[in-house]
Amino acid sequence: MRYNFSEKNFDKQFCKEFFDEKIYPLIEAGSSFTLLGMSNVGMDAFLRFLSMQDWAYFVYLDIPPLGKKTKDEFFLSLYKELGGKDLNVSTVNSHDACREQLRKLLLSGKKVVISLSRFDFMKDEFTNDIFSSIKALENVERGKIVFIFTSIKPFHEVNKMAFQY
Repeated sequence: MRYNFSEKNFDKQFCKEFFDEKIYPLIEAGSSFTLLGMSNVGMDAFLRFLSMQDWAYFVYLDIPPLGKKTKDEFFLSLYKELGGKDLNVSTVNSHDACREQLRKLLLSGKKVVISLSRFDFMKDEFTNDIFSSIKALENVERGKIVFIFTSIKPFHEVNKMAFQY
């Protein structure tokens, strides 16, 4: 177990019906998704609880404490959360480093589930580029890497300009 969140003490029945009926089938199918909900309704607690499980390699990244991050700074934070070390930002592409770290993690045979709590805080970086970069990570091995985002609104409402064609 990589994390030591207080949610490890939650009863094993915590959100069981929601998980069994909605979340687990999506993860098992290799489908990334977004959980929408109001602030302070327990989405973070659910993701932290999920990150305490051992049937997949779970990664939990809480976006708000990161502050305003560029795309590269976001991927550097993700790289570190994936267990990466010794990355000199000035000489290495953080997205490529994430891709290589994911390849290493997949050698365990487990799915990699990456939870990005309150991804809507990255709204200033919402571009086709960041979403296609995330999709490229998901495609390192299709069906084996799943992203779970949380947001208080659908992404196209958070930053309307980013999704205009």
